Amino acid sequence: MKSLLFRLLCSISIVAIASAKECYTTPCTRDVILVIDGTTGMGTTDNSVQEIYMVMNLTSNWTPSQTGLRVATIGLSIVNEVSYTDYLTTYQDLFKNLDRMRKQTTQFGLHPATFSEIIGFIYDYYVKEKAYFPARKDVMKRILMFTTLSNKNDIQSQAAKTQLIKDAGFELTIVGIDIDKSLYDGIAYHKFIPMTMSQLFHYTEAFLDELVNDGICLWDNGWPTTPAQICTTSTSTPKPTTTPTTKPASTVKTTTPKPTPRPIPEGDYMNCSCSMPTLWVDIMFVIDTSASMTDGGLFEVIADIVTIAAEMNFDHSNPMSVRIGVVSFNSDAEVVYPLGYHNDFQSFYNDMFFGNKLNSTQVAELNLREGLEVARKHLEEHGREKVQKAILLYSSAYTEAGNDNALQVSKSIQISGMYIITVAYVEEGDNPYGVEQLGKLASPGMNLTSLDPRRVFGLAQDALCQVNCFCPTNWVQLNITYRKFGECYFLNTMATDWMAGNMQCTNMSPHKEGRLALINSDVKSATLQAMAIKIWRKEGMTAPLNYLIGLKYDDVSKRYIWEGGITNLNYTDWEEGYPKLNEGKCVATYLNIFAEMKWKNLDCVAGTSFPMCQISTCDSEHYCPPNMVTDIYDRMRMKKPLIRRLRQYY
Repeated sequence: MKSLLFRLLCSISIVAIASAKECYTTPCTRDVILVIDGTTGMGTTDNSVQEIYMVMNLTSNWTPSQTGLRVATIGLSIVNEVSYTDYLTTYQDLFKNLDRMRKQTTQFGLHPATFSEIIGFIYDYYVKEKAYFPARKDVMKRILMFTTLSNKNDIQSQAAKTQLIKDAGFELTIVGIDIDKSLYDGIAYHKFIPMTMSQLFHYTEAFLDELVNDGICLWDNGWPTTPAQICTTSTSTPKPTTTPTTKPASTVKTTTPKPTPRPIPEGDYMNCSCSMPTLWVDIMFVIDTSASMTDGGLFEVIADIVTIAAEMNFDHSNPMSVRIGVVSFNSDAEVVYPLGYHNDFQSFYNDMFFGNKLNSTQVAELNLREGLEVARKHLEEHGREKVQKAILLYSSAYTEAGNDNALQVSKSIQISGMYIITVAYVEEGDNPYGVEQLGKLASPGMNLTSLDPRRVFGLAQDALCQVNCFCPTNWVQLNITYRKFGECYFLNTMATDWMAGNMQCTNMSPHKEGRLALINSDVKSATLQAMAIKIWRKEGMTAPLNYLIGLKYDDVSKRYIWEGGITNLNYTDWEEGYPKLNEGKCVATYLNIFAEMKWKNLDCVAGTSFPMCQISTCDSEHYCPPNMVTDIYDRMRMKKPLIRRLRQYY
């Protein structure tokens, strides 16, 4: 919360910025080219996806801008070509492009490439005099290349061109994955950093720091020895110039536990899209203004909220926009700003900081129940139809005493389909005992605390993206340890052949991205099995449980390929004795005598089974209008009895 408050304080001239060390783990001013390896040298798509996740983590604290750090991304052999961008100047664009590469790698697999191909591409597109994406002349330039390329003759053939790149001011750092440094002897590069393939899954923060410090933050010869710019990201933030109200001291001593990282489930799952400019959620911020929330604390909470909303779209004429309202509460609660009161961010910013409607009080009582009730009622009466709704609750205290007990109302709110995100606010030096119990009111996985060393506003934005990620009614969303993923599944109870089933799945997606299901982990297999059994019982099906999946044998490559071109997945789940090509080139999964779903071959034309369809979620990338499902099934032109049954789904 300190770092976000610092940014806002700068904008309203409350504090002065102190100088800090330039760069370190967060680059300030550079033109950086990141090269991601999507070639067959990565071995499997799982490895390549993990490489991209590592780069996402590497860049998570970077702050690209027009005048400071600019970052271009190149994906070598992703979608069987070079995937590239111009220099990106926002973190959102950087993240979206890396995530796009991840999805493309998952969908289209790995392909061969050469070192001469990537070096020639970098020179033509970014380095030469009339490059498509020229670098700035007055900043230092870096290339950080992750690679498994190991053809020594091909590498050595690029000695002259790598020297031209170096002469143009670009310093090339090679991160060699499971390859020997000697392969790159004789070409012009700054440093070779070795790593193993397994290290992609078990890297340390120290290793990421090494990549940035040695690969990007080195200082070029001939440049001023004292950096001309200031790197604000590592500067400490002074307190606002206010006189805080004394907070009641707690008599109970406790040790603040360190946050436990969310376990990463085995397998690769499609993340929900998370883009603040295209978020479409109705949000009520509920803010504690009691005596336990000091003036300084309230200021930080407001700064947090404004930062969360800074990139959201307030234009109500656009369906992919937010409606925001604000409730303040102490012993009572009131709507300070109605839902949708602001239709642009600037007016929201001005009212939150200077509107004089949010002020700390000397009221000792804190009625959490009333705060939630007022927010819930307002969302019910003024929220949009079939738009997800969230209450973001900030409180400096928690109680379950008497009429202030909010547990029952929080359960009722969640049962109604709304989400509650809680932020337990604790000032530095204060005892967190009690207020951290606020998480009891939160929806699963959506309890936050200001003591979390990660940025609260980033976690709150992630929670809002989880709210904005959902499936049409009667589609089942992949949900693992309270984390929703961007995958929806539907089992059609009319048997068909593989080709027709896959076409049905395509037509069922409003974005034409539907396909037969991809199964790449035991977790997903178990999820789909449980869903299928439930549907089988509900529909009174008498046929043995089985359904089509998106796996098919490819005659050209002589291997099984998932629909969408995905190859090299480590996961398979064949029945004993399978695969058997003599039974067919397509694949379905069947419930065996041990109550396990296992894969078997079936004839692509003569064989029939029930299509298990997979589509993307409705989220900040995929807008789903209220009539979406009806439109989907109209396009399918299915038989009328089935249409009648399916139109109840939304």
